[in-house]
Amino acid sequence: MNLGNIKKIKIEDIFRIFLVLVFLSAGIFRIFNPELAQQEAFLLGLPTSFSYFLSIFEVTIGFLLLIHVWTRLVYGVLAGFLIAALELAFVIKNKEIFSSISELFVFDLNPTDIFLHLVFLFIVVLMIFREKK
Repeated sequence: MNLGNIKKIKIEDIFRIFLVLVFLSAGIFRIFNPELAQQEAFLLGLPTSFSYFLSIFEVTIGFLLLIHVWTRLVYGVLAGFLIAALELAFVIKNKEIFSSISELFVFDLNPTDIFLHLVFLFIVVLMIFREKK
């Protein structure tokens, strides 16, 4: 077997797959847990029906990235979506965000921190193998 013919995996493809996992899993989670999705929308000050739009949006974005279609457009839409989500977070919890900043630096045994640390680990290992000797 000639390993030289195997296409090198690009870092962009790995990051795209991470986005696929995040958005597909979030959309599917909301589909199977509509009451939690509606509660989330309510707590954000949005109509509870927004949760249906969000589920469809996340699954569609994840699927388009998975099949590698219209990726530049999808990335642009995602950037706008994430900026809007961050703005909403700052409007709703502006002072609380800064008063709980220490949470960033304390590892907590919750799914969010575990996922983030797995991503960090993957990036570090990837960078080790990509670093020139």
